[in-house]
Amino acid sequence: MNITRCKVKGAMYIDSDAHISQGTFKHVKKKNTSGKISKAGKGNGNYLVASPAQVCIVIEDGKKELTVDISYSIKHFYGRKRMTKKLFEEFKSGVGQNAVGVFNVGGEYILKSITD
Repeated sequence: MNITRCKVKGAMYIDSDAHISQGTFKHVKKKNTSGKISKAGKGNGNYLVASPAQVCIVIEDGKKELTVDISYSIKHFYGRKRMTKKLFEEFKSGVGQNAVGVFNVGGEYILKSITD
């Protein structure tokens, strides 16, 4: 398995979002492609659409530049269940201090501690 270190060129935190959408479930699902959809009320056609917070990073992997959602890897690395702004800042600080690196392991991007 090929493991390569990627250069992080930028990072962006996208806050979680929740809103009410009205219509049939099929229509709401078609209109809102991301997020979890659940009923809000008893059969009145109102649905709660919730999207979790995300962290997107721009990385240089070899000769190509990619934008990757790395939220799951950050939560797993730090042992957390929720992505928060504070956790994002901790991740950015770790990358900035060269304590944490982003690695491509067989097409999956993971975080690892960098030890000298």
